[in-house]
Amino acid sequence: MHTKSSKGWHGLHAVLLIFASTFSAQLWAQNCTEMCNWYNIMEAPLCENQDDGFGWEGHTCIGRNMCESQYSGSGVFLQCEGISDEELCNTINGRSYYSDALFEMGLSPTGEYKGHRFVSFEDGLLQASQSDYIISAPYRCEQGQVIADVPGMTNYLIDFSQDLSTMNFDIDATDPVPYTLASTDNANCSQVRDGRYVVDPAELANVTLPAGTSYEMLFSGDHAAQINIPAGRYDNAFYDCTTGALHVHRTTSDSNPIPVTIENSGDVVVAQLDADTNWRFLRDDGQACTTQYDPVCSIEPIEVACFAEPCPVGVYRTYSNQCNSDAAGAMFISQGECGDLEGEPYYDPGVCTTEYDPVCAVETRNIVCITGPCPNEFYKTYGNACEAQVDRAPILFRGECGEEREDAPYWGHTEACGAEAPYEPLCAARSFTAPCLTTPCPIEVFAIYSNECEMDNAGSRFVHTEHCGAKTDSRVRDLSEWGGICGDIYLPVCGKDEVVPGVAGEYKYKSFGNACEARRSVVDLTWDDQACGALAGVSAGAEPPVKIVNNLSSSNKIVGLSNASITGDVLTVDLSYSGCSEQHFNFEVMRSFAETQPVQARVRFIPLVEDDCDAALSFTYKYDLLPLKATYEAMYGSGPATIVLPGLGDYEINGGTAPATLDISHPDTGVVGELITIEVHSSAATPGRPNVEILDPNGNSVESSWSSTLPSDGPPWVYDAQYPFTPEIPGEYRVNVSFEPAPELNQSSIISVAQIPLSECAAAGVDAGTVNAYPNWTARDWAGGAYNHANSGDLMSYQGKVYRANWYTSSVPGSDNSWSFVCNL
Repeated sequence: MHTKSSKGWHGLHAVLLIFASTFSAQLWAQNCTEMCNWYNIMEAPLCENQDDGFGWEGHTCIGRNMCESQYSGSGVFLQCEGISDEELCNTINGRSYYSDALFEMGLSPTGEYKGHRFVSFEDGLLQASQSDYIISAPYRCEQGQVIADVPGMTNYLIDFSQDLSTMNFDIDATDPVPYTLASTDNANCSQVRDGRYVVDPAELANVTLPAGTSYEMLFSGDHAAQINIPAGRYDNAFYDCTTGALHVHRTTSDSNPIPVTIENSGDVVVAQLDADTNWRFLRDDGQACTTQYDPVCSIEPIEVACFAEPCPVGVYRTYSNQCNSDAAGAMFISQGECGDLEGEPYYDPGVCTTEYDPVCAVETRNIVCITGPCPNEFYKTYGNACEAQVDRAPILFRGECGEEREDAPYWGHTEACGAEAPYEPLCAARSFTAPCLTTPCPIEVFAIYSNECEMDNAGSRFVHTEHCGAKTDSRVRDLSEWGGICGDIYLPVCGKDEVVPGVAGEYKYKSFGNACEARRSVVDLTWDDQACGALAGVSAGAEPPVKIVNNLSSSNKIVGLSNASITGDVLTVDLSYSGCSEQHFNFEVMRSFAETQPVQARVRFIPLVEDDCDAALSFTYKYDLLPLKATYEAMYGSGPATIVLPGLGDYEINGGTAPATLDISHPDTGVVGELITIEVHSSAATPGRPNVEILDPNGNSVESSWSSTLPSDGPPWVYDAQYPFTPEIPGEYRVNVSFEPAPELNQSSIISVAQIPLSECAAAGVDAGTVNAYPNWTARDWAGGAYNHANSGDLMSYQGKVYRANWYTSSVPGSDNSWSFVCNL
């Protein structure tokens, strides 16, 4: 009834090979690169219309040992030296490619920042950054192609340009992302950091500068930029040298940045404003600092007359950004505001006296914890305030810390309670962010505080008066014996709860009235803004559940992904990262899906602890994907489906994706003027109605008043539609049906339309509808009065026949020789 369209290249190949055998000797010396470049600009280059007859399907021009060229108006194949697989792998080995566009990459002091993704090739190992984690995969070169086995996708063909300078990489399973080979310039962005550049006056010789306008470029310390150029002003620009060359993105969504060349060690920059315009900008540090608020705490130098030792050399002061701090000649201490230290004196280390005037302060120590809680601040008695200031230890109160506090962990971060605070011990639940070696991962431990003031300073919540007893420093698992601490507020959450505490594998999903109640049972929350719904009561293993969130969290920790697999409802991954010790990572998935075919989830691995150590760690983690299944079913229904987890694999639920179907029915033939109806039935895992295009023999679109039933609740999403049309001319009508949810099912078919058989009169060229029937004469009398005769050539019908008048006549048509017979009606 219908056939799929064909590219029709086989016949062309046969002809071209004949030419090749005839002319190869005289054309052998042709440059293959030039030929490939030539037919890359063809309307339909051969390497994009693969031909099974020669085994080039899925191949680009790279490595192909035959090229097509023009010869006497025809195409011929020319033999040439193609790059070998070994040469190809040697060429890309050690190379790095960076995305043209910017993507979310992590967290900076000012919030989430964007940067370039990269793909690097090194000795058969590909590494690709994807947001906050890195995918590692082996690659190889076969038949002139670079093929990688990325997690969840084997034999992934990487699309390179012919000269290997650019590539497309689309592990996200969405649109391919363009990448460009890193520059060898090795530009140093630090040369322009915190610099203000104004346009060289020589560039303005032929330019009319608007009143009050100054063309300039300002570069801050965290890659933010402000530029004002003839094309416009961009206050939220972004600059970096990641690709090897300095460039400025007008916005974080700009994938065509402005190339900038650094000259004279940063005193001059040259910006390529467009293909034909390069402007020089000169550094002017008289106004180098921006107004951006990115506070730092520094020591402002002072000159004071001291009447006693020690004598401070400066005071703590908050500057709006590092640039302003440097401009003031201040000594940088830490990122962020000075807080309680604002205005406090700073003493030069080594100038303190031996006078014993003790103070109790907080000493910061860098330690590594294997289990939680993990303190990094401790009570310490200093000989005097100068010693505490030199050690940058915040002073809590004058006097010694006392035997109970000395070297004890300090959990408070607000106002000091003072030595005079009463000793009224109580037990509280103290939050901590220590690494978890097992899951579920409790987030609180029992702690004893001397009084309510210390408990409030630590941000802990009251559990019980007096001591915690044997529970001290143990993880909070069950507060039911003390109860009454959560309140009656109903803000439901969903988590995985132990059915029988301590029994491995006995877990069920359970709704809690609020997050506090969930913490009392120490459950791992899967979503913190709603009840479990259909997930309630579902049994599962001990793996921590995926976290379903509206927006992915940010992290400044880069996570490497070396292996990933999905078995049933459990995701297993091997993660590598830099850190102080093993810790747990939350696996977050956004509640909304990317509407691809099949749908795609947006994912991120978030560490519990943002520690800062250089130890290289690698561990295997498992996650329960059942909440992801429940989220999908709440949106799309409970049919078979597949959810793509980029770089991790495909999560098959309810048996996986039901195959999409597209059925087209219509008659193979028709006649002009008679109605033809095209029936379309489709089914897919995602919504999408087939698009039907009807073309007449001249290639013009034919309108159709189509109708469709309402789609069934999916998945699968089912459509039934009818497309009626009436052909007006004979010939072949083409029916093209495209189906976005499953483009591989697109179809094209033909309906042959014939002319309706002509009547006898129509064949004689007579329009019977315009012929007068006797006695309805066609002509008036000589005076213009009544119609009473027919003139020569007039047509009239009588008793089912049509006659033509031979001359003036008023006789009955066909009754004498004044009429000639024409046709039967």
